[in-house]
Order: sequence, then C-alpha cells, then structure tokens
Amino acid sequence: PPGVSAIAIGNASITEGDSGESTLNVPVTIAPANASAISVSFATKSATALAGLDFLASSGPLTIPAGATSFNIPVQVR
Repeated sequence: PPGVSAIAIGNASITEGDSGESTLNVPVTIAPANASAISVSFATKSATALAGLDFLASSGPLTIPAGATSFNIPVQVR
C-alpha cells in the first residue's frame, strides 16, 4: 500500500583470515524509499558461523534515514 516500505537483507560474505578482525557489511535495501525515518531492531545469529568464535554478536535498534534506499549493517568478523 502507499506509504509502506519493504526492507530486505541481502547476502554477504568475506574471506576469513587467520588473525585479527575484518568488517563484513551486510547490505539492506528499502523499496520504495520512505519519506520518514524508519526504526527497526536487528540481531546477528549463529548458523554456519558461530557468534564469539567467527564473528562478534551484534544487535540493537537501527534507524534508516528518510529517503534512503540502501545501507549496510557492519558485522565484525574474527
């Protein structure tokens, strides 16, 4: 319906190293762009990668600015 935006999370991957951390940017798209800011909650989840071992767990509120059609959620990969 008019005034309603859909939010989709895309696939992301990164090659793990043997030391240190890297940032994996998880793509998020919004369609259509919303005239107002959108607030959502997110949380990472263990599956083929394990929180604490392969990546740092992350969660919280996320505010998508008005007019945005895409952005990234950064996840620290170990």
